[in-house]
Amino acid sequence: MFALVTSSAAVRANAPAQFKRNVSARAGFKDSVAGKSNWNAYEGSDEKTLSPEELRAKNAAEEKEIQARRAAAAKKMEEERKAAGM
Repeated sequence: MFALVTSSAAVRANAPAQFKRNVSARAGFKDSVAGKSNWNAYEGSDEKTLSPEELRAKNAAEEKEIQARRAAAAKKMEEERKAAGM
């Protein structure tokens, strides 16, 4: 018969930190151009909130534009097929 005995011990090693960063060096962010920019301007903050009726009208207009582009693309593809003899 064989007996397998193992012993495990938690080993804790504290490695010395060779490179400690100075976080206070980033204090200049407020003085930079990035610190002064208005990120909300890029997110459409100047757009007003649309009422449900206005939103439906806007979506309908966008859908009409999409359908017109698709129809134009289909017509162009059909003309190209005819020109290629397909």
